[in-house]
This record gives sequence, C-alpha cells and structure tokens, in this order.
Amino acid sequence: MGKKIQKQSRTTTIAVLLLAGIGALAFLFSMGPMDLLAQVLPRRSPTPRIVYNDISERKLRFATCRTEDCATVRITELGSETTLAPSAFTSLGLTQGRDGLPLIGLIHEQYNPSGFAQTVRTIHCGNQFCSSGNTTAHLTTKGLFSGISLAIGSDDLPVLSYASQYLSPVGIHVVHCGNAKCTSGNTDTLIAPLMLVPNDTSIAIGSDGLPIITFSYQDSTGPGTGNERSNLAVVHCGNLNCSQNNNTKILMSGTLNALATSYTVEPAYHRMVGRIMIGSDGLPFLTYWKEYRINFIQYKMELKALHCGNIDCTAGNTTMSLSPLIPQPPSGGFHSLTVGTSGFPVISYHMEPLTSAGNAEQRVIKCGTYDCVNVTVATLDNDGFAGAIYKSNIVGINAQGNPIVSYNDQDDPGVAGLKVVICGNVDCSAGNTTAIIDAETGFEGQSQDMKIF
Repeated sequence: MGKKIQKQSRTTTIAVLLLAGIGALAFLFSMGPMDLLAQVLPRRSPTPRIVYNDISERKLRFATCRTEDCATVRITELGSETTLAPSAFTSLGLTQGRDGLPLIGLIHEQYNPSGFAQTVRTIHCGNQFCSSGNTTAHLTTKGLFSGISLAIGSDDLPVLSYASQYLSPVGIHVVHCGNAKCTSGNTDTLIAPLMLVPNDTSIAIGSDGLPIITFSYQDSTGPGTGNERSNLAVVHCGNLNCSQNNNTKILMSGTLNALATSYTVEPAYHRMVGRIMIGSDGLPFLTYWKEYRINFIQYKMELKALHCGNIDCTAGNTTMSLSPLIPQPPSGGFHSLTVGTSGFPVISYHMEPLTSAGNAEQRVIKCGTYDCVNVTVATLDNDGFAGAIYKSNIVGINAQGNPIVSYNDQDDPGVAGLKVVICGNVDCSAGNTTAIIDAETGFEGQSQDMKIF
C-alpha cells in the first residue's frame, strides 16, 4: 500500500512540473526578443528611464538607457495625437512602483473642433521598456490641469498630486491609488481649495511615511480688489490619502501687482516650484523661483531654496539664493532637485544669459550642507545661443553617486533634442559625457521626467 501511494505521488509531481514547464515556455514565446533578453540576462546597474513628449510630432515616448552611459537606448512610443499625445503645456511624472515597473503620470490634452480638454492619467508599464502589457487609468474627468508629481507611499501604493485650474474643483489635489495600477479604489482629495490659479505641485514621502506636497498658487483678498497674491505653500498630510488632519503652511507671499524699487527689494512673488525632497536629516527641502518686477516689462528672477526646520515647515525654516538675478526664462524657469549620495541636495537648472551678449547655460549645484549654505556650481552646457524657448531638465544620481541630467536643448546649432549628461564626479567638475537620446526634430523632451532604476 505504501509503495502505491509513493508511485502516485511521483506521477502527480511529474505532471505538475510538465504543466509548469509548458506555461513557462508559452510565456517566453509570447515575449519579444528584447524583452526576452531582459529577462534572461543578469540585471545591470540602474540606468536612466525618461518619459518625454515631442510636440512637433505630438507623440509620447519612453526611453530606457541600456547602458550606464546611455550609449545604447531603447525608445518606445506610447501614444500619438489620437491616443495619449501631450502638448507642450502638459506635465509628466515618472516613478518606479514596488513591483519594479515604471509608473507614468501625465496630463493628456486632447484637441477637438470645439476646443480642448485635459484629463489626468497614469500608465502602468507591463515591462521595463513599457513596450507591452501597459495599463492606462483615467483619474479625472475633463478639465484644465497642471503640475503632476508622483511618489510611492509607505503602503507601497502610488500617490500623486496635481493642480486643477478649471471645471473640476479648483485647487491642489492628491490621488491615492487603490492598487499598483491605479485602476480601482482611488481617492481624490482636494487638499487646498484655491480662489484663483494653482500652478505647479511636487510630492514626497516624509520621514513619518506620510505625503508632503509643495505648490505655488495665486489668490486674492477679494474679487476686483486688485490685491492678487502669489504664494508658496506646503501641506503635510495627516494620513496616507491626505483626507484628514493635514497641516498647511504658507511659506511666503508676494503681491502680484506691486512693483519693487530695485531688483533686490521686496515686494516680489514666488512661483514655479521645482521639487520637494526629504534629506537624510529627515526634513523637507524645496526649490522655487522668486521674481522681482521694476515695471511690467523689466523683471528678473533668482532660484531660491528653502530648508524646513521641522517636518511641517512651521518653524526654523531657512532660505538661500542659488543663482544670480537673471532675466526671466521665457518658459518660467526650469529646474529640478534630488538627494545626493551625501544626503545633501543636488539641483539642476537652466540659466538665461545675464547680458544680451551672454550664453544660456545648463547648470548643476551640489550642496555641501542640508541648507545649501555651501555649494559648488558646474556648467554642463554652454552652447553660445541666447537661450531656447524651452529648457526642461531633470537631475538624478547614478550607481556611482554622480549626477545625471536629462534636458531638452532646442537651440543647439549642432544636434538639438533630448540629451543626457553623465557627470564624471559628484560635483560634475570633470569627466562629464553627453549622450543624445532623441534628436529628430529638436522638440523632444520639452515636457519630461527621469528616474534612475
């Protein structure tokens, strides 16, 4: 009796193994050759992944650097004009989900004979290249939106922020996804109902595991009073979906229609939030542009940073200037922020020429302290032109601890388009190399986001 049971058990085991083998073969045959190689070959060091648009061709693309120096790149087209193409005014976000796959956030602008409408969406990629098995989720109805930003919460689920400017409740929203693909169980919370125009947002997960969002917006003391103000604020959420016990702090305010007596004297107003990050000290750090106007024609901007004194940014905050006063960049001032290997901030930004005879520059700032009192500045690109209409840029840190900057270079007299600079050391002072990601039209990457994983 015992021998018969043992024989039956062996037969069952063999059958199970055969079925598993057939299933594995079917899965492998269903994959493309590049995806198959990605599964078979050993995992390489983290490399840049970039989601970006090309407004001239109205396409949305995803680029994966196959090597650390981006000498070999795979580009996947995610949408065209009739599907998911964003315009130059949409925003894009990218993060890596807990399943290891890319998750993209985007504001989709769809044109029709009666005008246009926007929706907030996510794309959960089915593989590392976003080439198959992608899932698109619609998070909003039609409206006018901006400033999307993505993170993965402490519950391993995506959370994103965006600004609603029209139709849907106007203000700053936070969406907490109900699953990894954001296809069900989502909650959309209006964390800051605003009177006039909300602009950019940026989200990070605090040291307590809860979302922290910074944003800029305009409000008024009353309709028709002319006392419009430009504000910079931060919200520390009280729970995972920001639905209760939030702590809101207006960090600074400036009157829009008031004029300064000089470029270094208030009043001024604040806009164009870059990124918020949590340093290794557990405290929020953010960047923004501060604008001074002498009249409605003459105005300049400087890049500023704010280091919070506590997790709510309610006390002990310090601010510092990161750039000289520069003419306002035509598109408002592109900049980006990340955490360096030292735990201190690393910032990239596009700087317009200080004089009519000067050159536009793509710069990187490496901070030597949490509050960026001590910094080193490096110029990555100085192409001899007076600056492009767009110069979006995103900074990240590679496996060697060196910055990588992805940026749009529309005005390069040689090759214009989406480029990546891989720094040769931690402050980008030597050994930098440049790789061209996509340069068919020169308009690639005017909206983009990059992550390294």
